[in-house]
Amino acid sequence: MDRTSYTALALRLMDGPCLLADFLPRQVPAEAGGRFFTVEQWFLAGPRLKEQYRRFCRLLLKLYCYYPLALSTDGGEAWIDMPEPDALEQAVCARIKPCADLWVLLPSEGVLFTLSSGDLHMTVYGAAGQAERTLRQLAAGEGLYVWAHGEE
Repeated sequence: MDRTSYTALALRLMDGPCLLADFLPRQVPAEAGGRFFTVEQWFLAGPRLKEQYRRFCRLLLKLYCYYPLALSTDGGEAWIDMPEPDALEQAVCARIKPCADLWVLLPSEGVLFTLSSGDLHMTVYGAAGQAERTLRQLAAGEGLYVWAHGEE
């Protein structure tokens, strides 16, 4: 699959349903808004946000053991096939500061991860079957939860 195909696949996947890899096991009810935002701000503080992004990085690296991946740090304009672990770590940790979204594609499985600067979750598109089961197992090992967006 060429890099143009990676972008086309990523965009197609973003039109479908998604999962979240999150620090919480489900969506917070609307009536908890004030408490949630206070807690969210605490987690967004420097060292805690860095730890969350380290979890995301370890999750992606563990998935990389099972599936080839490609990453884009500029919204699909350019892709890096089979990045070195340090390059993946650098791309994930760069999202701590405002910058373009990170896209990580598992082309063989049709799975896309997106991470926006300052988010406490990664969005996962197209995960199904064995890839989803592996994702859920590895996420649990990193203290992350995987749940369907919009799920209460």
